[in-house]
Amino acid sequence: MEERQKLSVALQKAQDKYSRLQKQQLAESNFQLKHSNDTELRLHEKTRVLDETTKALHKLQREYADLGRRHGDINSDYRGLLKIHSALQVRHERLSYAQGNPRPEFSLPQFSAACV
Repeated sequence: MEERQKLSVALQKAQDKYSRLQKQQLAESNFQLKHSNDTELRLHEKTRVLDETTKALHKLQREYADLGRRHGDINSDYRGLLKIHSALQVRHERLSYAQGNPRPEFSLPQFSAACV
């Protein structure tokens, strides 16, 4: 009878310990699940922000390339206009000199390395 009582007490202790371990395991699983969900939410938010940033970067890169092309076109037009202006000045000078007028004093535009 005494051995039966010892076994019964041992069984009760084992069941209590099992119940506590089961509760701990459940609490840990819930914590990990919540942590996992929080991590997934943060990852999703960071991914969304990264996607938006990447789109904005690509848009800025396209705008930069377009501005570079426009700058090149404008610079080319500007150089063409300077050539035409210089040619017209020379023609005017020649015509004026041919008509007996004194040569006008023109100052040629200064070209800089930035315009080339």
